[in-house]
Amino acid sequence: MDTTLTSAPSTRYQRAAVGLIILLLCLTTTSFLGSVLTQCTFDPVPCYDLDRQILNHTALAPFRYRVLAPTLMSLIAQPEQHGLWFSAGTGVHILAFAIIFVTLYLRLSAEVGKARTLLGLCVMSVMLMFAFNRYFLTPTSIIEVALLSLVLVTWRNRWLALTIIILASFNRETGLLLVAVYAALGGKAGLKFSLALLIVWAVITAGLHLALGSAAHVQGFMGTLQINLNHLAHGLLINAVMLPIWILAVVGYRKRHNPLDRKFLLIAFMYMIAVFVGGILDESARMALPAILLVLPLALHALPSV
Repeated sequence: MDTTLTSAPSTRYQRAAVGLIILLLCLTTTSFLGSVLTQCTFDPVPCYDLDRQILNHTALAPFRYRVLAPTLMSLIAQPEQHGLWFSAGTGVHILAFAIIFVTLYLRLSAEVGKARTLLGLCVMSVMLMFAFNRYFLTPTSIIEVALLSLVLVTWRNRWLALTIIILASFNRETGLLLVAVYAALGGKAGLKFSLALLIVWAVITAGLHLALGSAAHVQGFMGTLQINLNHLAHGLLINAVMLPIWILAVVGYRKRHNPLDRKFLLIAFMYMIAVFVGGILDESARMALPAILLVLPLALHALPSV
């Protein structure tokens, strides 16, 4: 009888969690479609021509070297086929969203308790929706977050970690972040393998630049600075939306004495410094997603117990 009484709430909770994940997946996908479909209708060049340039190895840096997403989508369609290309991009996004929500649920449920886990899923969904500002069709950024999510829950399988790092290296130069996260997870015992992953990332990144040739940066430092100045108010507003998570993460850092969480907070801060130095401010909601994923458990620990 005791077993039945304790298992019933657990079953109800699991059903509620599955239902919430499905709901958030639908809401996030709807938000993505609403934002990106509008963007691609009014300005189709970044949605289709940029991908064609990447596939033809004529895109400017850094896009020329971000080959994974367009290559995956080209298995289904070509950029000239706008409808099919949009469907291919949408399909990759939905798969990435599902990976993010499921792996985040697995991670949070082992760290922060039931109520905070469900809240954390909702927070991540909101952050994903904010990421669709100045967001185009190619799922490079979302693939990065999905691969990071996978590393966080499967890092003990070294072959899987190696595969994920390889994919991340072909996806974005910031695949280096995943190497740093694995090094934090593996600790001293995994130091040699972490160094091997770093070498893999460096070889792939350098190989892409050598194989595809050098290219001018799409904006350059002065161009990026000018965009930030022109959209300063909007950029500050978007970053203000994320500020509560960072405040809670710092509070959680002071309350919690888990060395791994503290390493993740340090990695996230270093990553965000790079984002603010070299990125566009009103795109930071998208670029900050990997950092938010790292510090979210700490932020949830700062909340009162339910």
